[in-house]
Amino acid sequence: MRLPRVAVLALLSLAACNGALLAPWSSAPDQPAMPGMDTASMYGSYDAYLRGTPEGITQSSSLWSAADGIGFAPDGQHGVAGLVSMACRFDVYTGNIDLDLDPDTNGTEQVDDGTTDDSGNLVVLTSTDRGLQITRFLDWDGNTTTRYAAVGVVDGRFTHDGVVGLQQGSRCAVRWYPSDVTASVGQHCGGLAVAADGRVFVAADGTLKVVTPDGAVTDTGVGADLVAWDPVHSLAFTARNGDMRLLAVHPDGQVAWRHELTSNVTALAALPDRGQAVVGLAPVGTEGGLVVLDGAAGDLAGHADTYEAPNRLYAAQSGGVFAARTAYDTHLLRADR
Repeated sequence: MRLPRVAVLALLSLAACNGALLAPWSSAPDQPAMPGMDTASMYGSYDAYLRGTPEGITQSSSLWSAADGIGFAPDGQHGVAGLVSMACRFDVYTGNIDLDLDPDTNGTEQVDDGTTDDSGNLVVLTSTDRGLQITRFLDWDGNTTTRYAAVGVVDGRFTHDGVVGLQQGSRCAVRWYPSDVTASVGQHCGGLAVAADGRVFVAADGTLKVVTPDGAVTDTGVGADLVAWDPVHSLAFTARNGDMRLLAVHPDGQVAWRHELTSNVTALAALPDRGQAVVGLAPVGTEGGLVVLDGAAGDLAGHADTYEAPNRLYAAQSGGVFAARTAYDTHLLRADR
């Protein structure tokens, strides 16, 4: 048995990030979940998300809320999720939320990205109504924070020498920090991805734009509302909202391959250590789906039917780990191939 989601959210709002409140009833923590059943404990939670017989995709755990962004640590074993205006650390394999990392922004936080510093401390990028914020968390010993004031930030990523933010005002703009280089890319912002060399790939006004750290913008002319960057094959994965096709595109706009899907694309991410694309699919009937495609040629590497279609996908840097957010929950999964 589990608490209704409304009750869980109410408890979270009163008790900060607390795994015991998030998952108050349980069988033994080492008891496997039966298909279609929910199990939860102070050790974590599992809400069955995959249906039928998945191939190449495994579910690890669940978070009992639709996360407002996720930032994974580079090892893919833990991360931070935006839950009810707080930043909460979780364990990927159990779903246990063990620490409130709220950086005290006095406003709703969206978690945009995660990494670690040279000492292994978790570092998280969040965007709020006041701008971008980098918080270095030192477990129970406090944290240090760097803030960049900005209006209208809708997304952000770490780069090799700072951060980049996507701002939606009267126009859509890419802005680097701390350099303050800014580039206008169109009227309406879409998806955002960043390469290791600092190039930004952004979907704006329905096409893929490539922006260099000096602010130079190239419109590739390739249709895109969603975008993810594959560093293994140096390709941008793109899709249009409501389309049934995934494209892999070179930075100069040349299409490397196309893959026709069985349903409309709802979400997109890249697994950077695998060179694979993860695609969320719209419901056929009442359910949705996930597919994993190899970045080299678009070959199918995994697929699964799901109880709900994902509306956002977040990928870790390693381990083939990714998260699928639905209207109500967030599920932590792994690509096995």
